Amino acid sequence: MKFPRMFKYLWITILSFRGVIFCFLYAALLALLPIMIPGKPAKGAYVLLLMSGLWVTEVIPIYVTALVPLVFGPLLGIASASVISSSYAKDTNILFFGGLMMACAIENNYIHKRLAITILKIVGSDPKLLMLGFMIPSWFLSMWMSNTATTSMMITIVDPLLTELMKADEEDEKENANSIELPVREGKYDLNNEDEYQPPDTEFVQYHHGPITPIVSNSQSNLKLMSVGFSLSIAYASSVGGVATITGTPPNSILQGTVLTRYGDSTGLNFGTWMCYAFPISAFMFVFIWLWLIILFIGPKSLCTLVQSTKKKEQLARILEAEQQKLGSVKYCEVMSALLFLLLTILWMTRNIGSSGWEKLFANPSEPESVKYISDSTPAILLTILVMILPASNPVKLWRHWKYCYETKTDPNPEITRTLLPWKVALEKFPWGVFLVIGGGFALATIMKLIEYATD
Repeated sequence: MKFPRMFKYLWITILSFRGVIFCFLYAALLALLPIMIPGKPAKGAYVLLLMSGLWVTEVIPIYVTALVPLVFGPLLGIASASVISSSYAKDTNILFFGGLMMACAIENNYIHKRLAITILKIVGSDPKLLMLGFMIPSWFLSMWMSNTATTSMMITIVDPLLTELMKADEEDEKENANSIELPVREGKYDLNNEDEYQPPDTEFVQYHHGPITPIVSNSQSNLKLMSVGFSLSIAYASSVGGVATITGTPPNSILQGTVLTRYGDSTGLNFGTWMCYAFPISAFMFVFIWLWLIILFIGPKSLCTLVQSTKKKEQLARILEAEQQKLGSVKYCEVMSALLFLLLTILWMTRNIGSSGWEKLFANPSEPESVKYISDSTPAILLTILVMILPASNPVKLWRHWKYCYETKTDPNPEITRTLLPWKVALEKFPWGVFLVIGGGFALATIMKLIEYATD
């Protein structure tokens, strides 16, 4: 009787420490590879397999796994700690950092919400156009920030909207089900003379009764199905939008960093050339996904028809108006954030245009053209610094507020004196884990590159 209990406690112990046990056992088993096959290639394979296994199983957070090269690279004698550490702050990683900081400024000043509401007001209440209204801001925003962040932001806007539409639709169905008009005939009929029957004028009287369940369920089920389609459309549009720019999704940044590390600047791969290549692909995929989701969740017949229900249009307008009232009028901080974001995009696109571009203005004439001091990360960090030091309030209003505080000896209002992106907000909103994962990918690529040189 003691053995089963012992096995039970042993199993509970294994379950309790399964992550730790797996990490040590997996690392110990893989250690046989460099022991049996001496040399740097086997050591590099050890680091690669170790990181791959931990990333796939996720027994520890993927962000922690990204730090593995910092330990095993120097310990196994593959590369020095300084070389591995520099991989976590490559130019591409800094570009990703700057782009996401600008995206945090956009989110902090609710520009994404105002953009979504404006587009939804334009498209109207037709289901397929409503889906398009959800997809366009998701697609655009995901070009500049992570797909996960874009989807999370848009879902928080769309979910209450869909909930209100479902409530309104349910109320309409109940009203229609509870009041049905039935004809009542009042004819003149003489019992003594059947031939002189006069046909009655038809009148309608309203009878009230309980709800007709099948009608309500049908409508609600269709709306729920469309809601699923709307939610999926946001996720798909975010994924497709991330393809269009280097900063749209981490794999793009990793690819650019790997290409620049291996081949240098001679490839001509930068923000502008990437967008010229990838934006048309992203746009084509966007249209295809929109049409496909319409067929799946709304119906193929809706592709050829435009359904603009007056009642639905009024409901949607009322809901959007309520959301817009919460935002209030367009504020100074929104205008400034949008202008800085537009400036960053223009600087990215015009930095290197063939033989021209504004980066040529800062070139050193005494050095060859192949030597470049400016990259896409330069304007990204410049604009990041600006959003953290420029005030979110109108300068005149800010001056008057400080004048009032000085004269009345009162503390300033933090909401008026804040910057476009306060550092505390940046700490909360920035995906630091993703930053580490990209760095871990670059560190692994550095290890593989050093092994390649060692075997040549």
